[in-house]
Amino acid sequence: MTRDRLRANASRLLAKDRVFVRFQRTLHASLGLRRAIDRNVDRVLAGLNFPSRREVERLNHQLALLEHDLTALLSRVESLTEATRAQEPEPMESSTLH
Repeated sequence: MTRDRLRANASRLLAKDRVFVRFQRTLHASLGLRRAIDRNVDRVLAGLNFPSRREVERLNHQLALLEHDLTALLSRVESLTEATRAQEPEPMESSTLH
């Protein structure tokens, strides 16, 4: 079946109220099931002393902020290093007579 034909059949089925209501109920039930599974997975992970998905996401966010701060700090240090080098007097060459 081609994609267009599949879309047409799906549209025709969903246009029927009875099919649409059942599809909507099934979708809603699957979302509730997904939330229940997520809660249970979090409980299992907590029981194993593993971080939850939210904790990992929060840590990733904090690491991204730290990376940004370190990049900015490195840039400042490089700028200061260049400025310091620019202000240093050039060493005088000693002239030696042979």
